[in-house]
Amino acid sequence: MIKKAESIRKNFETTFSEWEKLGSDMKSLTNLINDKNSSLESIRNEIISLQKISIFVYSNGEIEIENAGKFEFKQDTSISEELFAKLIQNNLLESLTIKTIRQLTKLILIIRNIESENLCYELTFEDNTVQELFSSIN
Repeated sequence: MIKKAESIRKNFETTFSEWEKLGSDMKSLTNLINDKNSSLESIRNEIISLQKISIFVYSNGEIEIENAGKFEFKQDTSISEELFAKLIQNNLLESLTIKTIRQLTKLILIIRNIESENLCYELTFEDNTVQELFSSIN
């Protein structure tokens, strides 16, 4: 009976020791997973910040923004009107329509916002004339 009790005690101690080791291993793996998840989140954020926002400027006066991620353009009417008033007096833009000057106003404000958030962007113009004028005034 004593030998049997001794055998059961040894089995229990061995099993308990294995359980402690497994618990320790699980804790290590959980910490490793948490570290990897943190690293993954950091990499995701870096990828998002390195992605280029694509801005398409169309001849019909529209501006389309793609790959914007978390960037959202909120137009401030007073700043927009002030910039528009300056642009409309610019001699380089005298051949443009009011609609195109409004488009350039909006584009300049979008670019300012993107740059203030330190994001990358690329512009694609449908009309080369508007592209040249934008480059000369911006």
